[in-house]
Amino acid sequence: MDILIGNEQDASVPEVRAKGLLFVADPHVADHPPNDRVGNYRKQILAKVRFCLRTARKHHLIPIFLGDLLHVPVDNSSSLLEELTTMFKAHVPWVLVGNHDKHLGARTVTPDVSLMHLHTRGAIHLIGQPGPVFRLVTGGQRLVLGASPDGYALPSSVKGPKDTMVMWISHHNVAFPDFRDKPVPLVEIPGVHWVVNGHIHRPQPSVTKGMTCWANPGNITRLSLTPHTRVRKPAATIWRPGYRDLERVIIPHLPIGTIFPEAREE
Repeated sequence: MDILIGNEQDASVPEVRAKGLLFVADPHVADHPPNDRVGNYRKQILAKVRFCLRTARKHHLIPIFLGDLLHVPVDNSSSLLEELTTMFKAHVPWVLVGNHDKHLGARTVTPDVSLMHLHTRGAIHLIGQPGPVFRLVTGGQRLVLGASPDGYALPSSVKGPKDTMVMWISHHNVAFPDFRDKPVPLVEIPGVHWVVNGHIHRPQPSVTKGMTCWANPGNITRLSLTPHTRVRKPAATIWRPGYRDLERVIIPHLPIGTIFPEAREE
């Protein structure tokens, strides 16, 4: 799939102004603790999301969620959705559709899923279709953000204005160093300077192939107890003009033994 991006007069791609972008990967917000976690999971994860939104506002960044905002697509409580709506309306982040945001084998979100509750109430900008999302003007540099939600392929090439950087976000099984068996290869995508991926929860080192730098920040929520989650500090990541890699921002979080009883027993 080749993508052609029009010039600045293309009204189909909105223009936004900020000093950069803040990426939040796979929060998995839920009413109840998933897997073997204990404690007030809802309160804990909402505090992380709130911290990310406040960080974005403080530093004049656009907040972008890289998929799986919610752990389950339906049956989230009305109180949780209303709390998210109130929180998000002050920021209106951009939210990519991940595999946990859909159900019943749908390719994209359907009207009955919880993510649509947030979208129809004007609390989020929903990114449910592939292609250009917005133009960012920051510090004299222009960037086009594009997206491939879960279920849609990455572009094979992107052609845009010569003075514009292209960044693509995705929610895919990408073959980063710890996941070489995954189906999406790390290759140069002509015309794309960055691919920032969600879905793979374990943070991965950025990998450059030709002109394309692939980044995988890792999820902000420790969902299961593994050797990696024992030592990992949940973080959001920032891109600003001139950055050679994403900047990690550690999110306040509880000790691992507080949320996984097994870690306390060892």
